[in-house]
Amino acid sequence: MSDDHALRAQRRDENAVRLSVIGYRLSAIFTLALPPQRTLAHVILQIKDPSHHPTRNAMTKKEERYTIIGLIIAVLSLLIAIPPIQRFIEERTSAAPTPTALATPTMPPTSAPVVVSPLPPWVPELVKVPAGPFLMGSTDADIRARDNEKPQHELTLPDYWIGHTEVTNAQFRPFVEGDGYTNIAYWTEAGWAWRVAEKISQPMFWEDSLFNGDDQPVVGVSWYEAVAYVRWLSAQIGHTFRLPTEAEWEKAARGPDGRIYPWGDTWDTSRLHSGGTVGRTTTTPVGQYPSGASPYRALDLAGNVWEWCATKWRERYPYRLVDEWTEEYLAGESSRVMCGTSHRGSSELHSRSASRIDRELDPRHGHDLRSYVGLRIASDAPVPGAGQ
Repeated sequence: MSDDHALRAQRRDENAVRLSVIGYRLSAIFTLALPPQRTLAHVILQIKDPSHHPTRNAMTKKEERYTIIGLIIAVLSLLIAIPPIQRFIEERTSAAPTPTALATPTMPPTSAPVVVSPLPPWVPELVKVPAGPFLMGSTDADIRARDNEKPQHELTLPDYWIGHTEVTNAQFRPFVEGDGYTNIAYWTEAGWAWRVAEKISQPMFWEDSLFNGDDQPVVGVSWYEAVAYVRWLSAQIGHTFRLPTEAEWEKAARGPDGRIYPWGDTWDTSRLHSGGTVGRTTTTPVGQYPSGASPYRALDLAGNVWEWCATKWRERYPYRLVDEWTEEYLAGESSRVMCGTSHRGSSELHSRSASRIDRELDPRHGHDLRSYVGLRIASDAPVPGAGQ
């Protein structure tokens, strides 16, 4: 029904109710015209049988007329009021109010029963990283290695899937334009408190033409926003996504053989987009450097933007394997690991796959990393229907 038709129907119902009320008032007036000793029940009985209640005087003709008129008006008023009342009841029962997002602070399902098919175009593509051991960290042979990357040690991971590229603005947009920033269910407790206090409703550079191209990586996102986006994506698709752990990120970047860069051990500025490559000041669209692909075909794991990991910062290795996607692990405000360097980064140092830094969960404050921070997603299983 159009808005005009709905408005006319509403006015028609209102007028019918008003007319019904007037009718009842007229009925009351006629009824009140009767002598006070007569009740309505007595009147009706005397109309049917004037001999009823012989102790009372029979109704006069005038009283009978008043009573009949009053009853007729009452019946007509009721008939007029019934249709709008029925419509009102039907509207209330057929259009039950939908609870607002904030009224349901429950977590989205971690393993949804129904997977959306076909997948929307804004679902990031994933690549498989096969189960097996890899070398994590750096040795003294790497002259640029920092102490917090040592000692190098072997770590074995199960199968997992990681984003082919960073999450783009086009892929992040449905989260912004949907209920991503208004539904508490996607956020950690600390993240929601931060969002409300800071009045956050979109990434920091969302409207900056230098960074908001559809195929550019989304930047200016806090760790809180990254977690909320991944949870939102899981709820939309019916498949569990998450942020990668630091170990997963590093294995995806360097493969099982401990190479220094995703493509090998030799520094090559033609294979990535970073601060040391012609002094660029913004991001490039994702996937522009196929020659910099990792052994598992993942792109841009060196350069373009720093990427959030789920992992809490630990100063020293060896790395300890724990479940990093539990409510308990995600709670709080502990600083988290970022990997990958950016378009403004120190190229040879931070573009190494073992390079790791810790940052506060909100890059909008403190360190000047705001336009350089993005994310990449991961999953324990392939997305059904994605052909991965």
